[in-house]
Amino acid sequence: MQWTLRSGNDAVQLDLDPPLVINDYTGVHQGVLDGLGISEIPSFICEAALHDRRLVEVLPEWRFATIKVAATYPSNRYLSPLVRCFKEFCVEYFERKPLA
Repeated sequence: MQWTLRSGNDAVQLDLDPPLVINDYTGVHQGVLDGLGISEIPSFICEAALHDRRLVEVLPEWRFATIKVAATYPSNRYLSPLVRCFKEFCVEYFERKPLA
C-alpha cells in the first residue's frame, strides 16, 4: 500500500505494510477510534470525533490527493424532486467542505 502526501510543492510517498486493511470508512473510523492506528479519513466522516478530541489530526500541513465524487442518476429531464434536491445539496455541501 502506498500513501502520497502533499504540502505545497512538496510530495512524499510512503510505502506501508499495514497489519489491517479496511475498505469501508465506517470500519476505518471505528478502528481509529478504537486505537488501531492512523488512517486517511475524509473530514466529513470524522469531524465530530475531531471536535470532541476523540481523534487528533496528525501532520495537519500535509494532505492526501483530492478525490472525485460521482453520482449516477437518470437524465435531468426525468429527475424526481427528491433526487434533484439531494443532488443540489451534495453539490453545495462538497463545494463548502472539500473531502480532503
